Amino acid sequence: DEPITLSFDLSRFMDAMNLVSSDDRLILSCNDYNLILIFEGDYESKFEIGFIEIEDDTPNAPVLDFPVNLEIESKLLSELFKNVHKISGKEVGVKIWVDEDYFKVQGVNEFIKNDFKYLHGEKVVNNVTSSFAIEKITNIMKASSLTDITELKIGDTMPIFIKFISVAEDYSLEFLLAPRVEKDEE
Repeated sequence: DEPITLSFDLSRFMDAMNLVSSDDRLILSCNDYNLILIFEGDYESKFEIGFIEIEDDTPNAPVLDFPVNLEIESKLLSELFKNVHKISGKEVGVKIWVDEDYFKVQGVNEFIKNDFKYLHGEKVVNNVTSSFAIEKITNIMKASSLTDITELKIGDTMPIFIKFISVAEDYSLEFLLAPRVEKDEE
């Protein structure tokens, strides 16, 4: 009946969530020590994730003025980043461009360069570019299976704000990822 704060290892939570089928029913509960996840589908699975003690209050995200704000279907966005990850590998950065027409992602390693672009249909007046670690983005994108729409806020060499929005379930999940700093070539 009242809001509660739970601190747990998000990567363990996402590992469990990757085992969920879209047809499964998810039951979340907790006791004094664990977050309890029960998946009911063709069979029942139960996971318990231990809580982490955090002595300090949760830090507030910085207030940033992002020049570009987009909404993209979660499944499509996840597929774009998965494709970059598959082609380029996990040690590569992903460069993101947004212009008035397209949301573009590019991965580059020493053997291959790949580009994917999506006609976004949003009103964008600023062109922006920023780079991120592909492994971090793909880990965050695992949460996209829980939602319908992903809101992105981005700017030149700024962090990227990623908000997964579930229209039917009335919840959201937010991430803020620092940009990858490119080394200047001499």
